[in-house]
Amino acid sequence: MTLVLIGMGDGRRVEERPWLPLAMAAKVGFDALGGLYLTAEQASKHRRFCGWCLVATAAYLAMVPRSCPRHGWPSRSSASGRR
Repeated sequence: MTLVLIGMGDGRRVEERPWLPLAMAAKVGFDALGGLYLTAEQASKHRRFCGWCLVATAAYLAMVPRSCPRHGWPSRSSASGRR
């Protein structure tokens, strides 16, 4: 679902379909919170950590600032110097 939301629309999707970036940001935020919850559960209940789960949670957390380019890091087009 996340890949579908990321791939939908073109470079002007913010102007044409403003709900797409909002839906993607909500999905990424929900995934990050879920990963944090499962990490806390592993620490408290199982006293062990799953390596794959920690990598997935780190990936979700890294996607949070990128899910909204206006408020996070620069978008790909501005980072590469294109306008």
